[in-house]
Amino acid sequence: MKSCIVIGGGIAGLSAAWALSRHTRVTLLEQESTLGSGSSGKSAAIFRCLDLSKCGAALALRSRVLLDELLGTRERWLKPTGVVYVAHHESALNDLEALGRSLALPLRKIGHTELMDLVPSLEGTQARFALFSPTEGTLCVHEILSALEREAIRHGARIQRNCMVTKICSRGTAITGVEVNARRVISCDAVVIAAGDHANQLGDGCGAALPLQPLGRHLVLLDVDPAAKRPAPVVWNVEDELYFRPESGAQLASACDEHAGPESPEALSHALQSLSEKLCRTAPSLSRGHVKSVWYGLRTFARDRAIVIGADPRRQGLYWFAGLGGHGMSAAVAGGEQLAQIIHGDPSPFSKALGVERLLESDERARRRARAAARP
Repeated sequence: MKSCIVIGGGIAGLSAAWALSRHTRVTLLEQESTLGSGSSGKSAAIFRCLDLSKCGAALALRSRVLLDELLGTRERWLKPTGVVYVAHHESALNDLEALGRSLALPLRKIGHTELMDLVPSLEGTQARFALFSPTEGTLCVHEILSALEREAIRHGARIQRNCMVTKICSRGTAITGVEVNARRVISCDAVVIAAGDHANQLGDGCGAALPLQPLGRHLVLLDVDPAAKRPAPVVWNVEDELYFRPESGAQLASACDEHAGPESPEALSHALQSLSEKLCRTAPSLSRGHVKSVWYGLRTFARDRAIVIGADPRRQGLYWFAGLGGHGMSAAVAGGEQLAQIIHGDPSPFSKALGVERLLESDERARRRARAAARP
């Protein structure tokens, strides 16, 4: 392959461009004037290796190694505050504990006294069971994105901002290039769709749509009691779908809401109400915090909620790196490495679990069931 265009300048696009640039002529196109200004820049900046998908966890662990190499030292990109996973029922933590054990992560159960010492804001919690993961924590998004951009350019990648891809061009079933800003066409041998919530729109435009859905989520910065401002781990309630962590002298929290469609006052109201109710059960003192600010970010999911990495069999030269669903900052760097291996013809251990074919096969099964149900 002589040349490749990567569409999207967030964590997925930059990871793909960085990994590909060492062996391929790469051009990254970003529609905004700033890289990482979409979902990547609006993330909660939490690094988690533990994910109920073993593939996602493996990618996060590999990303940790690659980020250490990229930035020279872990302290530049990760603050290992630890993550405390809490639950109302002990059985809700079993899958996480088993996954951590299989990955040799230093997970340990902690009792009430240690839990209160680690996170005083959990006083009065209904979540009585906890696992502590000391090697996870919060990350510096700016450092990571800057390092990927710098290293991609050093290896010869070209990065163009203010370039909106309006169409992926093809001849027959082969990709030939992209149309930019509805004016000019850039020719290439391959295209990587790494455009976040715009990914499916681009695929659909060249006859290769995938079942990807962007869902909005609110992040809320709470002004809280001074006792809750001290350094503490990230807290993640795995049953209630709630997380919070210290941020700039306040608490950053989310009720893990999922909203299909643009931001709206109704969605915000629902998210704040849900957050208040969940905090009352998990961290009562935080439920009384004053809302300082709110922001809304989109996360894109495939139907099965696994990341999509691989070649599209319907279009020669078309590749996907999409559906990261909130795990981009943890897993995308290794995902970019996996994509580069696939493009260069090397086997990937995740090809079947994360590849495009799984989504096409599920669509075909659904069509067959629909046809069977319609028969008299």
